[in-house]
Amino acid sequence: MFKNFVIILLILFIYTMAILNWGDLTKSQEDNETIEEAIARVIAEHNEDEEAHVDSGQSLEAHKSADVIDHPAGSVVADKKSYIEIKYESNFDSLDSFATGGDVSSEFNAALLYIEQGGTLESYMRGASAISTGVDLSATEWLFQEVGYLDKTTAKFELAFGVTGNTYSTGDVEQTGAYFHLDGSILYAKINPPTGTTVSESIGTFDLTDPHIFRIHNNLVSGYVEFYVDGVLEASLEWPSATWTIGVGVHNHLKADGDIENLTEVSAYFSSLFMSYQI
Repeated sequence: MFKNFVIILLILFIYTMAILNWGDLTKSQEDNETIEEAIARVIAEHNEDEEAHVDSGQSLEAHKSADVIDHPAGSVVADKKSYIEIKYESNFDSLDSFATGGDVSSEFNAALLYIEQGGTLESYMRGASAISTGVDLSATEWLFQEVGYLDKTTAKFELAFGVTGNTYSTGDVEQTGAYFHLDGSILYAKINPPTGTTVSESIGTFDLTDPHIFRIHNNLVSGYVEFYVDGVLEASLEWPSATWTIGVGVHNHLKADGDIENLTEVSAYFSSLFMSYQI
C-alpha cells in the first residue's frame, strides 16, 4: 500500500513539473516579481536607455563613426530632407564657381594652390559670391568643413581657409570672417570682424603635411564659434561685437610672408568642401 502511495506522489510530482511555467516563477522567496516580469522590465529599461549600444564596437557607435553610412539609393525620401538650410558641396572638380588668383588648379578632385620663390608669391580661391550675400554670420547657424594638407619645403608662408564675406582683399591672407590661419607652423583659430579687433586662439604647432578634416561651426546653442580638427574641438571663440551682414562664402589663401629668402615652394591641397547655413 505504501509503495503504491509513493508511486502516485511521484507521478503527481512529474506531472506538476511538466506543466510548470518557468516564467511564472518568482525571482526569489523574498521578491514576488516573476521572472517573466523581470525580463520585461529589463527590456523596457534598455529601450529607454539613450546610451545603449554606443560603447566602442557596439552597433550605434559603429554607425556613427563609419566613414560611409550606406543606405539603398533613394531611401531618403523628399519629405525627410531639410528645407530650412542651404548647402554647398564641392570636390573642386571644377573651379568655375570660384574667383581665383595666382597659381590655382583642379588636381584629382582637389584644389591646388601653389607659390614659389621668384615666381607666384600668392594664390587664392574664394567662393563668396557663389553662395550667398547679405547673411548675418554671427546670428546664423552655419557649418564649414574642408579637408586640407600641404606639400612644402619651407615655413616661410601663411595660409588661411574658412568662411568669409563677399568683400575680399587679394593682398591679405586674413579676411573678414572666421577661419583657420596657419602662420608658418603655428595654427590659429580666428574671427576677424569688419571693424574692430580680431579675436584668436592658438591651436599650437601643427604639421599639415598629412590630410586633416577642418570644421568651423557657429553654434547658436553654445554661443561660440567652434573650431574642430579631425573631430576634436580645438578652440571656441565668441563673436566680436560687430555687424556681420557681409554674406556667407569660403576662401583659401596661400601667400609667402615678408621674409622669403628661404622660400622654395609650397603646395596646398583642399578637397571635400561642405558649407551649410540656416535660412
